[in-house]
Amino acid sequence: MNRILTLTGLFIGSFILVTGFDRCRQDDRSAGDNGSPRNEQPSFIKPGQASGASETFLEDTLQEHKLTPDILTKGHAGKKKKKTASPPPAYDQQTIQQRMETIRRLRASANTPDIASSKQWLNALDMRKDQLNEWLALVNPSTYFCVSFDNDIFTNTDRYYTNGIRFDLIDPGFNRSFLTRLMIPSKGPARNYYGISLVHRMYTPWDPHLDTITPGERPFSSYFYLGFNRVSNTLGKRYRQMSALNIGLIGSAAQGEMLQEAIHITELSGWKYQISNDIILDYLFHSEAALIRRRSIEIGAWANARAGTLYDQISIGPYLITGIYDPTYVDQITEGTWGISNPESDRAQCFVFYRFRTTLVGYDATLQGGVFTRSEYTLSTDQIRHVTFEHNLGLAAAYKWVSFQAEYTRLSPEYDGCESHEWVRCCLTFTF
Repeated sequence: MNRILTLTGLFIGSFILVTGFDRCRQDDRSAGDNGSPRNEQPSFIKPGQASGASETFLEDTLQEHKLTPDILTKGHAGKKKKKTASPPPAYDQQTIQQRMETIRRLRASANTPDIASSKQWLNALDMRKDQLNEWLALVNPSTYFCVSFDNDIFTNTDRYYTNGIRFDLIDPGFNRSFLTRLMIPSKGPARNYYGISLVHRMYTPWDPHLDTITPGERPFSSYFYLGFNRVSNTLGKRYRQMSALNIGLIGSAAQGEMLQEAIHITELSGWKYQISNDIILDYLFHSEAALIRRRSIEIGAWANARAGTLYDQISIGPYLITGIYDPTYVDQITEGTWGISNPESDRAQCFVFYRFRTTLVGYDATLQGGVFTRSEYTLSTDQIRHVTFEHNLGLAAAYKWVSFQAEYTRLSPEYDGCESHEWVRCCLTFTF
């Protein structure tokens, strides 16, 4: 019952936090003298001929999305509408061809419209051309491969969170996955990045050579998971969000004992008391927005929430970037990755960044064990710290098709009797 109440509270709290945070960052649309939106075409639309789309393209598109030709004359195509004083307007053939031409140009350009359903196509057809250009979400055409490595050997320690590795592959083809339906949609026009991730992490007591259970110490644990995620960078509003679904295992199935013994070239018998095998099913939502932005400095805030069988927690904090960098909300593709390279740009990026994180912890399986199995040794809810603080200071550089990031992290004690912990992360990203 306590777990259910914790999960419910975390979800409600994160919803209120993120919704309010997003609302406060909503920018008013630029308006003319009559209050209507300016008819401007965004920079991501490539110039092309303004001729109407061919009837063949129109018919093919309708057939592809299982729409019938009668939508050309039936206005909203049978959609249920609230009663109004006047009937919904009928589609004009020439207007529809102009709108379909806009969609065709978007599909043929470097950015693909992120329209997946018939209903979305109908909504697009019911917009003016300038509104359509602003409304369409886009799938970024580039492919990225990221590898990041965490270890506390750089800080001359070997304890607590001792090693982690993560691989990310971002590719526009992943937007066809059925898992996209589980991702939280962006509130407005956005450039979307779809990807998968593979993550492995290991945790040990203060002394990894302990061969017996030491009451009050962190248990041995390791886990791995495969994740599917979508990052949406909202165009023109300096807002970014990420949704991720992670599925994996915690316990001996993650082979933490084998990996650490291979690194130390010695047997670590304390691993026999590690957290028992259990299932990881985890969901993450992350959002951030720039609050102040100048030529070479940016200050913003971020928040995220995780819920599932691995972590139940809410985090919030500010961030700062200063140096030479491209707009933040154009090319960030994974949580915590800065300075993504752009092969088409001759501009190098080099900047420092700082993040501060306050985390409210409801549950941590690496300390308290899995949800469905019983472990020989874990820490109780009363022993863990339910509020932690984290500092991140890093340097990022990017040029053309490659970028590099180095980040130092200091985390406050996670349980009673624990000390603060430090580690370094190195991340390398390639663009194709």
